[in-house]
Amino acid sequence: MIKSLVIIGIGSFGGFFAENLSRLYGLKTLTIIDPDVVELKNVNTSVYRQKDVGKYKVEALEEIIKFHTDIDIIKCNLNYEEGKIKLPPRDLVFDCRDIITTRKQEIDARFYISLRKLVIDCRNKFNVINERKGRYIDSMSKTDIMNAAFSAFMLVSNGIIFDLVKRRVVHSIDLDDSGNKVSKELEVCEKKDDYIIDNSCVSNKLANLSQSLPRISKARTKVKESIPVYVGSKEFPYSVSKIPECNIVSYDSTATALTEIVNNVPLIYDNYVIRLVSKKNETYIELLPETGGA
Repeated sequence: MIKSLVIIGIGSFGGFFAENLSRLYGLKTLTIIDPDVVELKNVNTSVYRQKDVGKYKVEALEEIIKFHTDIDIIKCNLNYEEGKIKLPPRDLVFDCRDIITTRKQEIDARFYISLRKLVIDCRNKFNVINERKGRYIDSMSKTDIMNAAFSAFMLVSNGIIFDLVKRRVVHSIDLDDSGNKVSKELEVCEKKDDYIIDNSCVSNKLANLSQSLPRISKARTKVKESIPVYVGSKEFPYSVSKIPECNIVSYDSTATALTEIVNNVPLIYDNYVIRLVSKKNETYIELLPETGGA
């Protein structure tokens, strides 16, 4: 049972996520960390209300949560710096900030939205050379963000988040695919050490390359043809290409083919998340840019 959680960044997504988590059965303590105050523009896309404008977000969110629960709220209205702000005893730490920054070991999972997909990044020791501001690259309504936060809450409520954190994987959920249960979204992931990629030119731009290769290889044996690859989402692609069947004969050749695709796209994004979609009548790959929109 989860008794204590920490959420860093309680803006649009993070605020709704924290409010959902405050209802988690058995939760005793919720720590919220954010240095910002509520602005008028926040009211249309977040959990905050008109009367919260001008308040620190941690103060406003505590008031909102206390309306329906009596759990302990620990507030910190400072910029989070790993290792410099002492965190209380906790079961999990979630990063919902709208920045792309280095992570070491304190953060268990980072949540952000990319092209109407919720991305859960559970890697640690993640280095960013140039820290930058996150942003949404698709129109997100208040309802969209609420739904994304609820999907994240279900991962925690069902305990699936512990499997993701244990495996240190990157996972994505289609926010428009309401027909699937969240628990069915989780695919069995291979360990990174199960194989070695021989090609030294393979890029590190693909965040979940290791865990995706076995699934792509398995999909190839089913479709037995080239697999379409969309940089971005299928609905809003930056580019569209195909990996011929002959280039998916091994993990090494598949990794090389995907690397060539992202290296040839003139975008500002440093990292991409591989999302394999395998439905009854079609199989394709989406390379979601790491946007940091949260």
